[in-house]
Amino acid sequence: MAPKKSTAKSTAPSPLKSAAKAVVAPKDPKPATEKSATEKSATEEPKAEKTAVTAVVEKVEEPKVPPVWPRKIDFKALADEVKLAASWDRTALVVCNGKAKEADTFFTYSGHAQIDAKWVLAETAIKKTMSVEEMQEDLRRRVVGAMKHGLPVHVAMANSAVSFKEKFCSEKGLPACFFKVKEFKGETEKDVKDRPYRKMVKDEDLKDWPGMPGYIKEGFHVVVTTDFSMENCKEFLTDALPFLEDMAIIEIDLASFT
Repeated sequence: MAPKKSTAKSTAPSPLKSAAKAVVAPKDPKPATEKSATEKSATEEPKAEKTAVTAVVEKVEEPKVPPVWPRKIDFKALADEVKLAASWDRTALVVCNGKAKEADTFFTYSGHAQIDAKWVLAETAIKKTMSVEEMQEDLRRRVVGAMKHGLPVHVAMANSAVSFKEKFCSEKGLPACFFKVKEFKGETEKDVKDRPYRKMVKDEDLKDWPGMPGYIKEGFHVVVTTDFSMENCKEFLTDALPFLEDMAIIEIDLASFT
């Protein structure tokens, strides 16, 4: 009797199949995206350097450009516009177009040291209660007091053209450069004793000077108001106020009162 053939399939792997698997699917392949620690360091370090350089470049700021004056503004923007002029060390000239009373009231209640041009003229030329020299000393004390305590100074011209340039400005009283505040303050690199405003400061003023004696306190700036229009302002104030051409002219728009 012939022996029965075994029906069980052979479990031994075929040499051809094994070879094919080895070619198609290699054993334990490394993902193509994986990199060794050394490779990562070599590729990532330049990236970090590039980021650092970019960060430095982003910090560079373009130089600020000063505003263009004259500027016509809404009355409600007056405080901000005067501060803007002060931030550029410019004396503000507010051309009120007949509304100086409103502007002057605002500055009075804003804590400005006051110089009333019409009062200056009345006391020296009409009432004659003070000589020109006494008035110059009075103006000097007012401005020195403002510098000591960091107060802005408001010169109210109203509808007058009082001649500060020729009559009331003096080297030891109120210097002409008071109306050009940047020149008045002087260069910060110079010793405080060599700055223009120090010529009007007396030794007795330094005795009760808060903080560093002789240094202008923060908050001091100069603003001039006139009731004139732009046209009349140039006609009548050019000979009355020193450095009119260097002031930051701010014109109030009459439409903002309607």
